[in-house]
Amino acid sequence: MKPYKEVQVENLTESDDKVSLSGILVSTAGSSFVMDDGTGQVIVLSDEEQVSRLKTNSFLRVMGMKLLSQENTVNAEIIQDLLGIDKYLYNKVRKAILNGKKEG
Repeated sequence: MKPYKEVQVENLTESDDKVSLSGILVSTAGSSFVMDDGTGQVIVLSDEEQVSRLKTNSFLRVMGMKLLSQENTVNAEIIQDLLGIDKYLYNKVRKAILNGKKEG
């Protein structure tokens, strides 16, 4: 089974399929929501019941399948609320991993 690939919205490509993104929930509408990771926005599709429980400005991680037919759209398989996580430290570590660098 192929793992989810940690990506930023600005780096999403057509070759990406299973992706993991984290960011702030900007808005909800029915069974979808918009999430911003600081590099861009992505539309996340889920079920209406799950979306209705999410709060605007929540810090989330979404793992799912990128839709090839729609730019910057992900069909969520897992939505993780990162409440209580230090956003600054989380993003610092994530960027270091994405860039393949060690920060000291």
